[in-house]
Formats: sequence, C-alpha cells, structure tokens
Amino acid sequence: MVDVHQTKIARVETGKRELRAGFLKDLARVFRVLPSALLEVNPATKDGEQTASMLLAWNGLTNSQRNDMLRMMNALSRANDDSDVG
Repeated sequence: MVDVHQTKIARVETGKRELRAGFLKDLARVFRVLPSALLEVNPATKDGEQTASMLLAWNGLTNSQRNDMLRMMNALSRANDDSDVG
C-alpha cells in the first residue's frame, strides 16, 4: 500500500513538507509514470494541461495499444522532421 493521502500531497504542494525521492517514486507508481514525468508537467500551463491529459489517457491503454500509439507518434514525428528539410 502506498501512502499518498491527499493531506500529505497538500503539504508537499504548499511547501510544508519536503518532496523526497521515495515519495516521488510512490506517486509515480500510483500514476504509472516515470518519476521525472511528475516534475516536468505543469497542468497550470496550456502545454502542461495537454501533457497531463495525455498521461491520463495513456494510463487507460493496454500494452498493445501503447505500442500502437508509440508507432503512430514516431511516424508523425518523422513526418514533421521530413517536412522541415525541404
């Protein structure tokens, strides 16, 4: 069981409790993301809101669906790279 009670999270958010690596790893495990993803996303910004929504959607996918999405995203990224060349 992971202790990620909302009052504990609120204390971290307000600065009343230091964010420790172990707690960050516990949170990441709950959300099924890498710990670094929790630090890089700021939902208060437009880009951060989009990234947070993407992470929530990703969490609902099966491994097969995640593999399909990665292939699609890589193909889109390559297409963008190709269009920048010419």
